[in-house]
Amino acid sequence: MKTKKILSTVLALLMVITALPLTALQSSAYSNYETESNNTYATADTLPLNSSIGGCLSDGGDDDVYKITTSQNGKLSLTFTHQYEDSSRTWYIDIYQYKNGEYTMMSSDSVALNGKEVYSLTPIGAVAGGVYYIKVGTYTSYDIPGKEYVLANLFQATEYYEKELNNTYATATKMSLNKTYKGCLSDDGDDDVYKITTSQNGKLSLTFTHQYEDSSRTWYIDIYQYKNGEYTMMSSDSVALNGKEVYSLTPIGAVAGGVYYIKVGTYTSYDIPGKEYGLTVSDKLPTPAPKVANKNGYVSVTWSKSAGAKGYYVYRKGPNDK
Repeated sequence: MKTKKILSTVLALLMVITALPLTALQSSAYSNYETESNNTYATADTLPLNSSIGGCLSDGGDDDVYKITTSQNGKLSLTFTHQYEDSSRTWYIDIYQYKNGEYTMMSSDSVALNGKEVYSLTPIGAVAGGVYYIKVGTYTSYDIPGKEYVLANLFQATEYYEKELNNTYATATKMSLNKTYKGCLSDDGDDDVYKITTSQNGKLSLTFTHQYEDSSRTWYIDIYQYKNGEYTMMSSDSVALNGKEVYSLTPIGAVAGGVYYIKVGTYTSYDIPGKEYGLTVSDKLPTPAPKVANKNGYVSVTWSKSAGAKGYYVYRKGPNDK
């Protein structure tokens, strides 16, 4: 009888433990764990694409460095997970691109113990053959010894995400017409520059999209024409997070062989780190709205001509056509 009581008590305890909610860190399983000492670029732990790694800092002088290599163009998303505590002690997570013997900082995020348990870091507009380092550290006076974290990455191959570093005319991301490109700014010192080349005269329509937030932080979008070695500003628009989610930018009256640059930036005191946007440049003419009339047994179809249209195709649909 005592044996049955003991067994039932144990089972009840197991049921209670199983029912307890998991913390964000416990529920975030990782593929690997850091190998010390990994506090330099030379000793960095390799983080394969679409994997995760656990780690912790020993003191304020410790850094954990991870290396990611991409084989295609695309978007590299990163998340930093930890267990919540009522403390303002903070990790910093810096991302660097290694190219031509230089390490260039791409973004810097900070995550406090009393902040979000699952934090989305600034994504990377990765390039084929790109080498990236992620450095996890802490501030000397606010070290977080022994507090575990999980760093995870997710790679999405695509040709339609900005290709960092694209903050100058020389390194601009080349755009194809009628495609939507995604991007985000890391801080107020970051610009995203895109390049368009046109093969014929016509109108280019530009659309800027973003997710609404109750904030007045603002992007600016400047358009330049490159000609005879000079960059001439054609227009400048600004879009706030609390503004229209789909914003029509000033159109371009393009010329054959024209070269145009679109610069997306933000103002120093109103930076928008990590907020994703979409940019589309279209040369498609609007579809007219035809009017159909039946008079004396004859059908007439009329419409207003779209500016720049050279002709139209008219199709007749039969009773059995789909």
